[in-house]
Amino acid sequence: MAGKEYWLKRALRRETESYLRGAGLSLKLFKEYERAAKEIRKQINDFYARYASENGLSYEEAVKELNRKERQEWKGTIGDYVNRINNETDPEVKAKLTAELDALSYSSQQSRLMAMEAQIQMTLNELYARGVAEMKAEFGEAFTEAYYKKVFDIQQRVGFVREFAKVNTRMVEDVVSYPWSGSNFSERLWKNNQALIFNVREIITQGFIRGTGISEMSKQLSEKMGQSFKNAERLVRTETNYFHNEAEKRAYKAAGVKEYEFVATLDSRTSTICQELDGKHFKLEDAKVGENFPPMHPHCRSTTIEYDPEDALDWYNSGEPMPRNMTYEEWKEQYVGKDDVVDDPGERKSSQKAKSLPGRKS
Repeated sequence: MAGKEYWLKRALRRETESYLRGAGLSLKLFKEYERAAKEIRKQINDFYARYASENGLSYEEAVKELNRKERQEWKGTIGDYVNRINNETDPEVKAKLTAELDALSYSSQQSRLMAMEAQIQMTLNELYARGVAEMKAEFGEAFTEAYYKKVFDIQQRVGFVREFAKVNTRMVEDVVSYPWSGSNFSERLWKNNQALIFNVREIITQGFIRGTGISEMSKQLSEKMGQSFKNAERLVRTETNYFHNEAEKRAYKAAGVKEYEFVATLDSRTSTICQELDGKHFKLEDAKVGENFPPMHPHCRSTTIEYDPEDALDWYNSGEPMPRNMTYEEWKEQYVGKDDVVDDPGERKSSQKAKSLPGRKS
């Protein structure tokens, strides 16, 4: 049986795997930000081309009321947006976008500038909706994978395979939507989105008042989009670490682990609090995120490991011996099956029964 140092390295490797998942999600979000920025630049360029004169585009010209034809065009835009909202499957996202409809519709009765800003707001709201969808899918998969890998690591460490609870859809939904930091990731992303909308409106309005050129306005917009993406990236990293460690906590409970040891990634970027906690062990029932259980702070890379599993004799007295060279993929295929997540607890129970271990004594 491998020593403790090996399993510490295994725990850090699992956290690195989770980190890389988060990095992949950040890349997807970056592409969404690029797409939104490109669309906003196009909207501004089209606005300028439509209303500018030989002397450029004055603020007075920009804030003229929409004429009848322009109002009809805007109502068509709102109609398309309403259809987009009606097709939204996430209830939280749908509620937030619906709540803004009255204000956006009111823009059709106002100035050209307000209508353009409202159109840009729709673009950024779409960015938010896409971001939530990407995050929810990735976080759910990250949680599920981390749970099964920790169960496998524990069973491989003690050398025995035993039955365990499978991940179900309700569990994933509860974990992903739980406001562990005061608000869930969707709410925090929405706040980031609202701040970006405010900044973009300010840049555009002030730009037309001061006569700022399109190139300078685009530069300012790019800077604000970049800042917003950095906030989203930090959110992804912190949430990914949370879901990884929450999955491991649930795996500990499933395996009967009573205590865990805090494991920090020790390098030049390690925070003081994580350095101080590294190697300390706590009762699982006393685990508190931000106090003695990661993430301890934004961008946290710390994780945990089961504490002294050699003393858990009940693990040795149940289940069947695990083949020495069994891989995670082999274990998963045999004891998890093709479906990582079952539809509901009832289905999970029947699935477990079907996969009961041969020769296990009751």
